[in-house]
Amino acid sequence: MRQSTMAVVLLVSGLGGAHAQDAPGYVGRWANEASWCRNKLGTTDEIPMIFSARGVEGYEFRCRFDRVAGGGGTWRISATCFGEGLTEKRQFELRRQGESLLWIDKKRGTQPMARCR
Repeated sequence: MRQSTMAVVLLVSGLGGAHAQDAPGYVGRWANEASWCRNKLGTTDEIPMIFSARGVEGYEFRCRFDRVAGGGGTWRISATCFGEGLTEKRQFELRRQGESLLWIDKKRGTQPMARCR
């Protein structure tokens, strides 16, 4: 019994580690300015955005990633975005450059972001 319990614990802990390694490089907290990383919701609108593998949330908006293509530092994304009472389909690219993330949108331009730790 003790050996089977140990095997289950090792298997489950191994799966958790593999999952974390598979997260795209854009996952995490990113801000338009590095100084915004310490700001908290409710004190200012200059707060970090929180990216998951399937979407992003920021000040008064969120986007659900409907399709993500690419990898290796560049992702092409089709998203449905919601904010300020509006819903829109958007196409953009996320590109890692070291500890920076570029949000590239042909209609809105390029926004460099700093990683928040």
